[in-house]
Amino acid sequence: MAENRLTLLSNASNLRAQSQALYTTEYTDCSFVFEFLPMDVNVSFSVDAIFEKVLSNVGLSPVDAVATLNVSHANFSRLFYFKTNDLDNINNENDPINNVSYGVIGTPTLGVTDGVNPFYDISYSKANVHAGFANPALAYTGNTSVYQDYVRFTAKSITGGYALSDIFSNERDLLQGVGLMDPRFNSSFTELLKNASDCENTSGGMNSIPAKYPYVLSCKTLVDNLLSDATNTTANSSSFIRGQKFLADLKAQSDAYSYNLSNVSDYNVNLSGFAGNTYWVVFHPGDVMAVRLTYTPKNGSGNPAVTDGKQLGTNTIAGRSYKIYLRMT
Repeated sequence: MAENRLTLLSNASNLRAQSQALYTTEYTDCSFVFEFLPMDVNVSFSVDAIFEKVLSNVGLSPVDAVATLNVSHANFSRLFYFKTNDLDNINNENDPINNVSYGVIGTPTLGVTDGVNPFYDISYSKANVHAGFANPALAYTGNTSVYQDYVRFTAKSITGGYALSDIFSNERDLLQGVGLMDPRFNSSFTELLKNASDCENTSGGMNSIPAKYPYVLSCKTLVDNLLSDATNTTANSSSFIRGQKFLADLKAQSDAYSYNLSNVSDYNVNLSGFAGNTYWVVFHPGDVMAVRLTYTPKNGSGNPAVTDGKQLGTNTIAGRSYKIYLRMT
């Protein structure tokens, strides 16, 4: 049986080490290999590497009150992703801008199957209010939850000033009723993400017209800012450290892909999942995501409260909005 000798490609990884001979004939796909020893030079690369430009985008609309709520960071680490194949083509001047695409959750059609919706069991009504209290009395500072604040707001709206929930004979039902809205908020967020999960765009393909544009833009903005933090040593130390952690997360994911490297044959490298290299934005304790909720009165915003078909006075109740800062733990 003929000896199964090495080819240059099959031994390519070992060739990175220093050769033990300048001249060798051990490979079957060439007559000889000669390493021209003096031909070893150094040339400086003259082009600066530049991350995607961070675009300035305004945040959520103004709200009536602000609250915070602790959530698990793990639940949010399969929400935002970007995808790259890194197969640049120097002959196509537009190729670099089409290499990275952004999305949320993803779908099997897009080749992204690990996405997870984190908005499924969040108790917004238990968030701790920090500003915009319906009743600003010092006694309620630091110990007011959204469900308490909203009922106090209801009392204040109906009476024109008395912001205490004990004015209502069904106070307990009202307080519990605010909590019963949590699943509906989660359901609404889930529906929004579901509708946008099939949208994935590159930087050059983003268009502000489609309704799903804000989702991919949000993902891109998050990624761009984390990359900016990773290289901005003049900013505060915590943001730089967080940016560096983002790079470490990407490296860990990249290494995981590398371990899937399959057999190499006929000069073709087949990396499992290479066509859909998906990198997730991993959240960590201390990260914060903000969402906006609007509580609309039973009879609609801008109308008086009604009980048994009768108005409770002439004062109207407006919708009340909260910005909930979801603090990762």
